[in-house]
Amino acid sequence: MARLNQAEQWGPEEERRLRGAWVVEPPRLDGPVLLADYDPAWPAYFEREAARIRSLLGGQVGRNLRFRDHLRADAPDRELYERTKRELAARDWTYIPQYADAKSEVVEDILRRS
Repeated sequence: MARLNQAEQWGPEEERRLRGAWVVEPPRLDGPVLLADYDPAWPAYFEREAARIRSLLGGQVGRNLRFRDHLRADAPDRELYERTKRELAARDWTYIPQYADAKSEVVEDILRRS
């Protein structure tokens, strides 16, 4: 996966783009992404936040829902996504968006199949 190595080694342009998205200094991660175990309280929290998030995302909602529904229905792609997230989460990242960018290739591949 070429995209993974590219995200790990951000250059000046990516740094500039990230800094341009923040009013203050972007929060640094400087280590692996920690994945939390499932919490049964999350669905209730999600319901409270869903309308606000949908209003902010606009057209992105349909894409996200298509991705979610596909993962629910397709075990091999769900396992691929989970495995990718866990592998990436174990790496050291300077910024969280690097981790998110590293997932982009597998997300786009899965969306093409959905």
